[in-house]
Amino acid sequence: SAELQYLVHDGKAPFNYMYQREDFGEQAHGTFETQSVIIRDARPLGDNFSLDTHGFLLLPHETSLSTLDFYERPTKVWCDYYAEMRELVQKATGASKVIVFDHNIRNPREMQFRRGVVGYVPYAHNDYTVESA
Repeated sequence: SAELQYLVHDGKAPFNYMYQREDFGEQAHGTFETQSVIIRDARPLGDNFSLDTHGFLLLPHETSLSTLDFYERPTKVWCDYYAEMRELVQKATGASKVIVFDHNIRNPREMQFRRGVVGYVPYAHNDYTVESA
């Protein structure tokens, strides 16, 4: 098991600005509570998940990019990797159009040395909402 931080409703809407606010207002708000959860490797069960039932899929994919490409060749990521992801999502979902618009490179050991690399988020979260997409 692991200890994860989860957001608790405290009567105020949570928010987190990912850039420095120019109005010097509050940068973030959220009340968190630690929960003990069991984390398992779902990859052996990958074929058992569906978007309609579980809200996610695990798909095998081997990218043509190297690890170094993600750190040092952003154009290769935007062109080649995004194209790979569009094709993967279209094939898996049957979508007529897929828009890949963002990615994160998370590596706390590298973030102090490489621009655009960030650390891990210390709480359970989703990256996008209907409004942010």
